[in-house]
Amino acid sequence: IISWLVLLWDAAGEVTILDGTEARHLGSLSQDTVIDQGMMSRASPHSLWERVLESVAQRYLCADDLYMQQTGWKTIEQGIQRLREMAVAELIFSDDVTTRNPDLVPCTPVMWRKLVRLGPPEYASALAIMKRMIHMRLCLIWRRSFEGMQMLCMDQLIEGTPPRAELWAFLRESGEDMRRWDGEPTAALAQWVRDLKRRGSITKKRAVCCSQPRC
Repeated sequence: IISWLVLLWDAAGEVTILDGTEARHLGSLSQDTVIDQGMMSRASPHSLWERVLESVAQRYLCADDLYMQQTGWKTIEQGIQRLREMAVAELIFSDDVTTRNPDLVPCTPVMWRKLVRLGPPEYASALAIMKRMIHMRLCLIWRRSFEGMQMLCMDQLIEGTPPRAELWAFLRESGEDMRRWDGEPTAALAQWVRDLKRRGSITKKRAVCCSQPRC
């Protein structure tokens, strides 16, 4: 049901307004008899999204009951999908009624730990570096993660990205203007460090060649 809830939100469930009669015409929308009956119980007009959230909250005791339905993820896209599912679960049982938008739910440490646990071991170090995203709203993580996290994970898998502190220290010692790198992703720092090291290696080889006596 939790994956279906994300699909429903993406299909503009919030802007679909239905009265009780119209809701009954939907039939078994969720494939769950209890949830479907709950959705039809309100006679006055309400959004489909509100009807579903209220019905799911009555069907399950807590967010953990929904978390148990989640499966592991292997790709970046699947990982973001799992994170959005968690946001929906948190939204259903939240006391904050100011927003019903799951993409505006802040990412909590608990959600992040669950994401790491569901993911493949090879992404663990990359996710640890991305802990700074915790408490950002889901929409920001969702939009920024596709490219940034993919680059970061590829660095981890292919060459092994050092911790950000080590990259920062190397660039500072190399005379870089660190104001340029403030706020840049770790993947960008790692790529520039590799470029600097590559240039340094070429320069050293040229110096050795020039120092050798010619015949």
